[in-house]
Amino acid sequence: MKKTPRILLVEDEPDHVILIRWQLKSIFGDGVQVQVAGDGRQALELLQGEDPPDLILLDLRLPEIDGFQVLEQLQKKNGRIPVIILTSSERQSDIQRARSLGALAVISKIEMGRDLELTIKAILTKGKLKNREA
Repeated sequence: MKKTPRILLVEDEPDHVILIRWQLKSIFGDGVQVQVAGDGRQALELLQGEDPPDLILLDLRLPEIDGFQVLEQLQKKNGRIPVIILTSSERQSDIQRARSLGALAVISKIEMGRDLELTIKAILTKGKLKNREA
């Protein structure tokens, strides 16, 4: 049976949500489940469920609770969920902080296209993404 990854996309910009969903569809076809949280608070609420996602795509600049705070909470509760940061920030301090809080990768939204695909495929190949059966 084909396995279907479940991805939580945490992004507050509707245009970015559309673009990222399109990119995920180009990577997986219809073989992916994407749930969207529009801010950090909503993301943390969704992550309280019993069935966590296989991967989180997380923006750093979010309303209410930012991506750094989401990473901190994840680290306290369940640091096993792989996280890829998608950000428009190119500040080295932001990148280093995200990595120190457990992010596996930090990808610039400006150059996201191919980088996102390669990073997701690398995580899948290394077995860091816990797939679920469709």
